[in-house]
Amino acid sequence: AFAREAKKIVVDIDEAELAKPSLKIDVPIRQDAKSFVSDMLKAIDSRTITSKNGWLSKCLEYKTKYPNIDAERTSVNKFVDSYCFFKKLSMLSAEGAVFVFGNGTACVSSYQSFDVKPDQRVIVNSGYASMGYGLPAAIGACLANDKKEVICVTGDGSIQMNIQELQTVVQYKLPIKIFLLNNQGYISIRNTQKAHFNGHIVGASKESGVGLPDMVRIATAYGIEAVKISNHDELENQISKVLSYSGAILCEVELDPEEKMYPKLSSQSKEDGTMVSKPLEDMYPFLDREEFRQNMLIKPLDE
Repeated sequence: AFAREAKKIVVDIDEAELAKPSLKIDVPIRQDAKSFVSDMLKAIDSRTITSKNGWLSKCLEYKTKYPNIDAERTSVNKFVDSYCFFKKLSMLSAEGAVFVFGNGTACVSSYQSFDVKPDQRVIVNSGYASMGYGLPAAIGACLANDKKEVICVTGDGSIQMNIQELQTVVQYKLPIKIFLLNNQGYISIRNTQKAHFNGHIVGASKESGVGLPDMVRIATAYGIEAVKISNHDELENQISKVLSYSGAILCEVELDPEEKMYPKLSSQSKEDGTMVSKPLEDMYPFLDREEFRQNMLIKPLDE
C-alpha cells in the first residue's frame, strides 16, 4: 500500500537491493548516492519547478484540523503528558540549541510535537532505536561541539543501559541537560504486550519483574544537580530552570505509565477474527469513514 499511486524512483548502489520483490520500483537507478544528488541538483537548476502551494495548503489544512495535542492530553493533571512536555520544551528552547532524543517515547512524542527552530539541530536514532543511545550520544555531541550545551531527552529504562556515563559527564564537566522521561519502565513494550498478548505484561515494569532506581537520587550521588516535574503546572518553571542552569543537570519528568501514543498505525479485527493492517494514511484513532474518504486525494483501499 506504500505510495501506491506514486511514481517510485529508488537509487541504490547495490543492484541486489533494487531487485527486491518487496517494493514495486518504477525507476530503479543503480548509482552512488553522492553522484546521484550532484546530478539531480544540476538537473533541477536547469528546469522550472512547479509550485507546491496547493500541496502545502492541504498539509496546513490537515495540521489545523487534526492537532497532535488535543484536550485529552492537555487535561492530564496527575502526571505529565509527553506530547505536552515536548511542545513546551520546543517553545522554551533557544535557536541554535542542540538536542539528542533517545528511543521509545523520547523519539515518538518528539517527532510528533517538537517544533524545530532555526539553526537547531536534533539528533535521533529512530532507524536503529538502540536502547541506551541518548546519554552517550549527547556526550559525543557535546565534545564534538567544543563542550557547548546539549539537551538530552531519554527514558528511564533506556538510560539504565549506559547509566555509568553519568560519571563521564561529571569527569569532563559537560553542560548536558538531561530530561529523563519516567513512565515506570518500558511503555513501548507494555503497549505491545497489551495489544497482542491480552494484557499479559512481562519484564516491562516493577510489577512485571523489572524495577528501576530513583534517578534523582542516582544523579545526586554522581554529584549532578537534579530536579523533578510532576504535573503540567510545573512544566514551564522547571524546564526554564533546567535550560538556564550553567552545568550538568538531570530533570525527571513523571509521565503517565498508561499514556497512549497516537496517531499510530494499528490493526483492526474483522468479524471473522482475522487481523487487518491498515495503510499508512489510515491511523488510529480512526476517523469516521465518510470523513476519511473526503480527506483522501487518491482512491482508498477496499475496507
